[in-house]
Amino acid sequence: MTLTAIALLALAALATLAAAVAFGGPAPIAPLASINDPFAKVDFSTVPPARRYTARDGTALAWLYYPAPGHASAGAAGAASARRVVLVHGSSA
Repeated sequence: MTLTAIALLALAALATLAAAVAFGGPAPIAPLASINDPFAKVDFSTVPPARRYTARDGTALAWLYYPAPGHASAGAAGAASARRVVLVHGSSA
């Protein structure tokens, strides 16, 4: 490969990079109805307010507390329940 060919390839690569920067990337993807529509009719009125936990890196993580039936914090005194912790990680689009 000659020096001229290498220079032309480098120039073509530089021109491609300049065009990509000048004209931007692809357009944003439109929201998918198949992902968003199932949540449109969900009744979130009974969801407890989010509480926050600060992670080691300073990020505020939201979590929800659902008291167990019969537990004192659920409003019903009396029945002693075994302590359980259920952590569920998930996300929606």
